[in-house]
Amino acid sequence: MAEMINEMPKKRGGRAGRPCVYDWDKLLDGNTWMLSRGVDYQCLTSSFLVYFDKACRSRGLVPEYVVVDPNTICIKAHQKK
Repeated sequence: MAEMINEMPKKRGGRAGRPCVYDWDKLLDGNTWMLSRGVDYQCLTSSFLVYFDKACRSRGLVPEYVVVDPNTICIKAHQKK
């Protein structure tokens, strides 16, 4: 049955309200994170870095990353100077 609510719920995740695959609030907290493909992300490393870049820029942050090897990356998001 339909239910009346006081306000609209917050939109979940990315496009079309799909939930985010990654916990961007945690990963973009200003700390340096080392991520491993197959454990922390499943896609190609290059694809994850595109998602990381978009997540940073949509929040007004600057992305920084180092590709340690094809399956390991270090990421950090920081405020614009």
